[in-house]
Amino acid sequence: EFALMGTGFVLMSTVKDPLQFALAAGLNQIGAGMVLPTLLTWAVSRLPFEVRGRGTGVWNSTFALGQFVCNVVAIPLIMGMTDGSLLATIGVLGWSCLAAAVVSLVFFFRR
Repeated sequence: EFALMGTGFVLMSTVKDPLQFALAAGLNQIGAGMVLPTLLTWAVSRLPFEVRGRGTGVWNSTFALGQFVCNVVAIPLIMGMTDGSLLATIGVLGWSCLAAAVVSLVFFFRR
């Protein structure tokens, strides 16, 4: 899932054609759509059954907060690290997702 997101982001940062960009964005969103329920399930799976509803609410609240903070903090920070273009920023996000995919695979196979 992280690999799909990362591949979509990296492709979005490199393509020049609007159709190719839309296809790359679609690939990214397939990965994002798959990773969200996986992360939610992972986050609440260790909670006792009686508080899983509350845990889901906390997870959704922090997810929404993270979406806000990303636009206010992370994107400008990454833009400052790159040439300042949005496409370069998307590329950094893509490589970060691909790194998360590798880390996830390492932990998966070490179990």
